[in-house]
Amino acid sequence: EVREKWKVVHFIVAIPSKGRLSSPCLQLVRSLGFDATGLDRSYLVEGSDKLTKLLLVRAKDIPKCVEQGIADLGITGQDLVEESGAKVKVCLRLPFGACRVVYATRKDSVSPVRRVATSFPNIAAKYILRNSLDAEVIVLNGAVEASVKSGLADAVIDLTSSGNTLKANDLVISDELLSSTAVIVCRNTLEKEKKEQIAAVLSAMENKWEIFLSPLSSLSKERKMKLLNRNKALSDKAKDLLNEVFESVRLDRDEAI
Repeated sequence: EVREKWKVVHFIVAIPSKGRLSSPCLQLVRSLGFDATGLDRSYLVEGSDKLTKLLLVRAKDIPKCVEQGIADLGITGQDLVEESGAKVKVCLRLPFGACRVVYATRKDSVSPVRRVATSFPNIAAKYILRNSLDAEVIVLNGAVEASVKSGLADAVIDLTSSGNTLKANDLVISDELLSSTAVIVCRNTLEKEKKEQIAAVLSAMENKWEIFLSPLSSLSKERKMKLLNRNKALSDKAKDLLNEVFESVRLDRDEAI
């Protein structure tokens, strides 16, 4: 039915090859039916439908890959989209990868901030300019939180989820620059057919899914019923069908969105 309505087009989707977003992204594409066999051996894998290819690249490079047309869609962090400055469209925020980009200083420090360590130099430069700070940006690729304790910097602009690593390094959050999650991004200049198909898929996905990081078999009966009855407008017949689909997925691979 879909093939009759739309011209068949091919998509390249970029996802993180490693890092904190890699595992949930792989779970996402597998749950959407993509056969991820071979992803551990190749950076470009064709799906069983022969219409979709997965491109594995660094999460920080995905916004530019999409902007330059190497990929049609990409899944990466909102923070990385902002840092890259890539001209891409954020199509949908995803329910994983939640974190914050924060400005943190030494606890009880009264000294002026002259050096700010970060792995987000573009975001940091904008923040320093916006707040009229007379500070130098120190670009680091890791262990940013430790830079203040080591004497390399007076403050940091870094990513945090729980804040525990900042506390462990005697840092306190002074300001929040950005609240981030994983996002789906696309090119601003997509062909009409691709744009229509992406819009339809995203419309179906938005606010109508949940991601399970544990097996479906671990769900309590109450949790399962709450999940299956999210849409109050479903008929009894539709609910019975939904339950059959749930049980089929549970028995087949025991995970779902």
